[in-house]
Amino acid sequence: MNLWSITHYFHTHRQPVDEYTHLELDQHSRISRIRRATQAHDEELLRQAVIIDQGRRIA
Repeated sequence: MNLWSITHYFHTHRQPVDEYTHLELDQHSRISRIRRATQAHDEELLRQAVIIDQGRRIA
């Protein structure tokens, strides 16, 4: 194998790794968005539960 063949091999076989890395980053971003949305939803449910609990104490 000459230097051009080795360079060509690594260049062509590097692409799937790059695509995999992009997919991995996309998945990480999606998980982060879901986690943030879930956290916001949980905080809203907790806020509503506190309001209901306070209402029961007053009544």
